Amino acid sequence: MCEREERLAAEVADMMGQAERVAAAEDAEHGVDHRGGDLQREMATRNSRLSKIRKAKHDLEQHARDQGAQHARTKARNAGHPSDVAEEAAGRAAETATPKATAQRRSRSGANAPHTEGKRWTSTGSRKPSPPAEHAG
Repeated sequence: MCEREERLAAEVADMMGQAERVAAAEDAEHGVDHRGGDLQREMATRNSRLSKIRKAKHDLEQHARDQGAQHARTKARNAGHPSDVAEEAAGRAAETATPKATAQRRSRSGANAPHTEGKRWTSTGSRKPSPPAEHAG
């Protein structure tokens, strides 16, 4: 995700420079009050994508910190350590926790979740229907 974020940031910076050059040329040709929209729409789309990627990255990192802290806290408490030691362990774990490279989060509403009821995953990643359940009779 970092490479894509960096690439988009570079594209946005290039486009901003291009937009400034085009705006200056259009202002000179058509006057200051005339507005062109194509580049502005593309910039808005790319800026929106970049901000969504950054927010998703931040959310994944925060989730990893929360999960790491909770795991360390539970492990320390189960080992019989006092709560201050457990909280110290949780703090250290939160500082070093990072999301897995394959980490993803779905929306809470489940709207983005694929419908998988009654299906099973194959070794190729495709889904096929599960065999019917046998009834004992």
